[in-house]
Parts: sequence; C-alpha cells; structure tokens
Amino acid sequence: MGYKFITSLNDLKFNTSCYISNHKFNEADCKSKNIIELDCKHAFHYKLFMKSYIELNKSMYTYLKCPYCMADISKIPFRITINK
Repeated sequence: MGYKFITSLNDLKFNTSCYISNHKFNEADCKSKNIIELDCKHAFHYKLFMKSYIELNKSMYTYLKCPYCMADISKIPFRITINK
C-alpha cells in the first residue's frame, strides 16, 4: 500500500512522536487522521510530511523517500478535505 493513516496510538510500530517536529502523537491526531505511517513504518504528522515531501522532491536523489531514513515510498498519501 505504501502508507496508512494511523487511527489508534497502539498501531504505531516505531515512533510515538513525529520525527520532523518531535511533537508526541495523541488520540486527537488519530481521530483526525493526522498521522501517517510509511512503508518503512516511520510515522509523521501529515501536514509536516507533505511539506517535507515537497522540499525533498526538488532533487531526483531524494524523490519518493522517507524524510527520516530515506527508504523508498511506493505511494504518496494525498488527503483531500472539503471546506463547507
């Protein structure tokens, strides 16, 4: 699959805080689908991961990579929200 949105803190495999911001994940993050886990099992806050993804993809050497371990990512997690 490439990634999954974490819906429970118990689903986290390695890290309990975001490697980009160092903020601890909480249940509110899970409920709002604000935590993603990549193929390599590293988890990040969604918005921070997407900002990192945009920065990393300016170079062909970092294209489709985990921002922490640089492992390949098979799919990119786009989340669409509709403002009412």
